[in-house]
Order: sequence, then C-alpha cells, then structure tokens
Amino acid sequence: MSEFTADDQAAAESFLPKRAAIYYASASLDEFTKQDNRDAFRKCRLLPRVLRNVRAVAPQTTIFGIPSALPVYISPSSNALLGHPDGELNMVRGVSHNRADQATCNSRSGC
Repeated sequence: MSEFTADDQAAAESFLPKRAAIYYASASLDEFTKQDNRDAFRKCRLLPRVLRNVRAVAPQTTIFGIPSALPVYISPSSNALLGHPDGELNMVRGVSHNRADQATCNSRSGC
C-alpha cells in the first residue's frame, strides 16, 4: 500500500480480504523505506490560498517534465488485483477519466 493515513488503512481493512490487507500494509526486510515514505508524506502539506477567486481553477502542472492535467501521479503497484479482480484496469480507468498520469509495469500484477 502506498503511504496511507491510519483512517485510510482502517477503511481499506474494512472491505479488503484479510490476505490483501496484510500484503498491502507490509514492507520488505527492515522497513526503512516504508518509514522514510511515512516521514516524507507527513512533511507534505497542501495549503490552500484563502480569499482567492476560485471561479477558474487550473490544476495543470508538469511531472518529470511532462505536462499533466492534474498534480497526481500513479506509480506502479504490485498485485492490485488482490484488492479487486479488475485492479490494474480500474486504476487505468481512473487515471484516464481524471486525465492524471501513470507509470505501468510490463507484467500483469508483477511490479
């Protein structure tokens, strides 16, 4: 699982099969990277500008030098089908529908 808040993790655990929830919450070996990701995620803050005209909002940005319609990037994820039989397909659908960007694997559920 990517970095989730405790609320997100509890919500996921409420409907995922137990095996999937354990897999997504796990990390390899010493879990240093998992902890580093948590620490980095906690430092991210979205600070809205107040008293601004929001009639015309433009969320476009660039990610890795490539124009993106949204400031969202979906990284490859392993075994998305554990959460839903159409896991990878649903991620692609969501990315396409919202004009976000995504990196994909070259093997199904094998990142």
